[in-house]
Amino acid sequence: MASQPTLSRLENAVDRHACVRLAHALLDIYLGAREQEGVPTHILLDIDSTDDPTHGAQEGTAYHGYYNQHMYHPLLIFDGATDQLVTALLRPGTAHASRAVAWSACCAC
Repeated sequence: MASQPTLSRLENAVDRHACVRLAHALLDIYLGAREQEGVPTHILLDIDSTDDPTHGAQEGTAYHGYYNQHMYHPLLIFDGATDQLVTALLRPGTAHASRAVAWSACCAC
């Protein structure tokens, strides 16, 4: 098991740039899997936001009035035909449901 100082270093090592790199890594995995079946004639993207409740003072968490809780508000992009996760983007709790949708859809193509 990792000690508390190790977990603290891990938590503090992740910044917004690391989250973007993770989103791009997920996209690369999806594209690699999709290429195995050949080039698709079309791609249907299913873009959804979800609530991820938090407890405590995590960085980026905020109170969202609609959900009545402190939370993150991640954006998830799935392939509508295969239900495979294309990528995920961590957003602060106060993010509007459509925030970064255009950027995410553009990067997924």
